[in-house]
Amino acid sequence: RLELMAEDLHPNVMNLRETFQVVRKPMVAVRSQPSTEAQIVFSVEYGTEVDTFGVDSSGLWRRVFCQCTRVAKQDAPLPREPVEAWIMEEHPSLGPLLRLLH
Repeated sequence: RLELMAEDLHPNVMNLRETFQVVRKPMVAVRSQPSTEAQIVFSVEYGTEVDTFGVDSSGLWRRVFCQCTRVAKQDAPLPREPVEAWIMEEHPSLGPLLRLLH
C-alpha cells in the first residue's frame, strides 16, 4: 500500500482522501505533473492500494504524495516533506488504471 502517515499532510488535504487499487498490469506510472508527457517519478504495481487526495482540473488525474528515498543527482538533498505527484485514473486507450475501493 502506498500511503503516508496522517500527520504528514494538512487536515484539509486529508479530507480529500480516497483509496484506489491499481487494476492495470504490470504497473501504473506516477508522474510529476498531471500529464502523460511529465516525468515518471515512481511506479505502482498491479494490486497495490493507493491513497489519493483529490483530482486535477481535467478530472483524469488523482493527486498522490510520495516520500522521496533517493534523488537523481547524488549531491542533491532529499526533500523532507512529501512530494506531490499524479496518477491517471483511466487512460483514453488503455482503459481503467485504478478502481475506487471505498
